[in-house]
Amino acid sequence: MRAVLKAQINKMDRDDARGMAQMMPVGVYRPLHVKTLRRQNLRLPDASEIAAVEGTLIKGLIENLPDLAVLVEPLLVVRRAIPEHLGILHRRLLAVVRDDDACRRLTTVPAVGPVVALTYRATVDVAARFRKSKSVGAVFGLNTAKN
Repeated sequence: MRAVLKAQINKMDRDDARGMAQMMPVGVYRPLHVKTLRRQNLRLPDASEIAAVEGTLIKGLIENLPDLAVLVEPLLVVRRAIPEHLGILHRRLLAVVRDDDACRRLTTVPAVGPVVALTYRATVDVAARFRKSKSVGAVFGLNTAKN
């Protein structure tokens, strides 16, 4: 669409709209369904909301079973604490990646995030220990394709 509209001599909104209207019957583009605002507001709950509801439901189920409650209640406490502590660990990971030049360079590669960059950096450590770049894949359990 951009290439077609760019080729037009007159660059005006009216001409762009006309060009888009002319492209629709070609069949390259399909109509897009946009959810109503009511449906957009009906979203999936996040993990903390799910944990709160599950905790309430589980407590209701075990309230008459004291032997089981003694075992389950500590697990519910742990389950509520996990997301908070994962957030702390993730922020520490981001700080480590931010302070490491090699990790920062690795994250500029598409689809390489902080976890992959830090894993690669920690596993490879000193790149000079590999005679060939093909040898690095074996450290990660990857086999080279044989032609």
